[in-house]
Amino acid sequence: MHTWTPTRLQGLQFFREKIGLLACWLLLGLWWGLSSFTTPPPAPKVVEWMTEQHYDFGDIPIGRAVIHVFRFKNISPDTILLQTVRTTCGCTAVRYPETPIAPGAIGDLTVEFDAAQGGSFEKKIRVFFDRQRKPDFLWIEGEVR
Repeated sequence: MHTWTPTRLQGLQFFREKIGLLACWLLLGLWWGLSSFTTPPPAPKVVEWMTEQHYDFGDIPIGRAVIHVFRFKNISPDTILLQTVRTTCGCTAVRYPETPIAPGAIGDLTVEFDAAQGGSFEKKIRVFFDRQRKPDFLWIEGEVR
């Protein structure tokens, strides 16, 4: 069993001071590195949504499927491809163009919500384009009665 003698306590204090200095040095280096880091400019958007990106179906009778069309325009100088669309549940299906979309052309995403269960809902739809790193988000909501 160790006894804490003045020599051991001094060694422990010396060790704590060195660790404290090392931690300060590391934090200063981290701050310096992060402060000199420049973030790249955000990737330009390739589409402009011609409809609102949030749609409220309002009241829907239970057991009825409802449809809404979201429309977008290719605003990039290049042809784009809608790579995929991801929904948050199986109650939401999306049809979208699988062919390249020319500059200035318009595309439609047809969203169908199957109101099989009662209650309110809000669903997120992520839309991925090939020339854009982050997805665009669409939302649908409503009340199934």
